[in-house]
Amino acid sequence: MAQASLVDANQVYFNAVRNGATKPSSAVAISDVDGLQSALDGKAASAHTHEIADVNGLQAALDSKQDAA
Repeated sequence: MAQASLVDANQVYFNAVRNGATKPSSAVAISDVDGLQSALDGKAASAHTHEIADVNGLQAALDSKQDAA
């Protein structure tokens, strides 16, 4: 299958939804969309953490909160 652009893949999906289909009649693989895998690889994992010091101003904001009674 020829490589499709991300815009083309989105258009296929939205046309299917608009026409009442739950999904396009033929699946679009990640490899069928130019740049999709690299875009996905650049996203953060669904589970990740940050240290308080990693967030600008967070410690000061926490320090200014009133203690619970």
